[in-house]
Amino acid sequence: MMLEARQLTCGYEDGFLLQEVNLSVAQGEFLGIIGPNGSGKTTLIRAISRVLKPLKGNVLLDGRDIWKMDLKAFAKRVAVVSQETRTGLMRVQEYVLLGRMPHYRGLQFLETKRDLEVAEKAMSMTGILHLKDRPLRDMSGGERQLTFMARALAQEPELLLLDEPVAHLDIAHQIAVLDLVKRLNAELGLTVVIVLHELNLASEFCDRLLLLDEGRVHSTGAPQEVLTCKILREVYKTEVLVRRHPISSRPYIIPVSKGHGKGRT
Repeated sequence: MMLEARQLTCGYEDGFLLQEVNLSVAQGEFLGIIGPNGSGKTTLIRAISRVLKPLKGNVLLDGRDIWKMDLKAFAKRVAVVSQETRTGLMRVQEYVLLGRMPHYRGLQFLETKRDLEVAEKAMSMTGILHLKDRPLRDMSGGERQLTFMARALAQEPELLLLDEPVAHLDIAHQIAVLDLVKRLNAELGLTVVIVLHELNLASEFCDRLLLLDEGRVHSTGAPQEVLTCKILREVYKTEVLVRRHPISSRPYIIPVSKGHGKGRT
């Protein structure tokens, strides 16, 4: 396994704890983390990206405890696109080049020709090369998200961690971002762990899902194993219908208003 969490327990001063989470991600896998608000999705991403230190248990990257790895070596292999991203007054190319910092040598302060080439390739792959001189503050939400993706790709990672990357985007930009991630996963063999709020997107794009509920793992498996009426009623406390998508045959969730009676399997 490329990434593992073993009996991982971590949390915050307000009392929330992610408790005894076991997680395994194979190389090249596309894993989705889902769950209700406050279930621990972002906490888990922070724990496996070295932002939040475990109280118990550990996180392993290719069998090595991530907290015993050199931070620069870790950053060469793992890139993170988080919810809270500060860009200041930077232009697109300047921001994307930040992804090259783990590859800087010794007292290097300026980017090399290689750094510029990698950054340009990352911007080209994400479709924003023509925007490289534009200030990020002048960009749309979708363009900014693609820029964040480009910075992550400039790290040349093996593992990409994404925390709700499409949460505030319209449906066109949601599909554009997730199509890009899926293509990188398929063509480059990039291992992906992604937090998604929208269950139908998680079903459509992810190979496997991990469902959190109140800080614990409730279910894990293929979308058709996790996204069932019984499980969703139990975790989300709401009625749903689960049908097969007419094109992909993946589970498709339809919320049911209380005024329309009970959901069915």
